[in-house]
Amino acid sequence: MVELKASSMDVRLQANSNIWYQAYFVKQSANEVKMRFPGANGRRSSEIMEWMKKGSSRIWRGSLKSSHWRHLGKGAWEPKLPAKK
Repeated sequence: MVELKASSMDVRLQANSNIWYQAYFVKQSANEVKMRFPGANGRRSSEIMEWMKKGSSRIWRGSLKSSHWRHLGKGAWEPKLPAKK
């Protein structure tokens, strides 16, 4: 069983997009996690709940440092590209 330990992390609402939202863990099973996306549709009073596989590529596993992200507005974020050397 893969255990996801953080209480929140960045998750894509749609597969294959590069737009990420902060989501919170609600519940876990052996293979899935239920995520809560507060205000992800641009409205503060609404939220989206969704089950997804723990190994899903929609769950960000990279750095969560604020300097590594660009805010797009309405709760959306995208990772910054690494600086070219």
